[in-house]
Amino acid sequence: MNDAGFAGIAAAILLVMRLFIAGTFIRAGLVKLADTKEFRLAVANYKILPAGLVTVAAVTVPVVEVMVGLCLMLGLLPVVFASVLAALLLCFPAAIGINLARGRGR
Repeated sequence: MNDAGFAGIAAAILLVMRLFIAGTFIRAGLVKLADTKEFRLAVANYKILPAGLVTVAAVTVPVVEVMVGLCLMLGLLPVVFASVLAALLLCFPAAIGINLARGRGR
């Protein structure tokens, strides 16, 4: 197979992965938006944000997940929007790590 063939295969793999990641975040955001009260409780339970920011985060995070996921799906600035999603993805283990460091294992 020549270089053009490999480039085509690589492009197809990247497209499939981009669509999968975008779809994952879109679905995650929609699930959270469907039950904002439950997600708000989950955010509050981490006890990281001040009480006044919990509701803001509980609404903003899923909206950002959906909007950025859609932009990634459409191929709009994919490196930028993939970076935003990567940053969002790092927030979850960071929150867990903070709580573990505080001694809140369960």
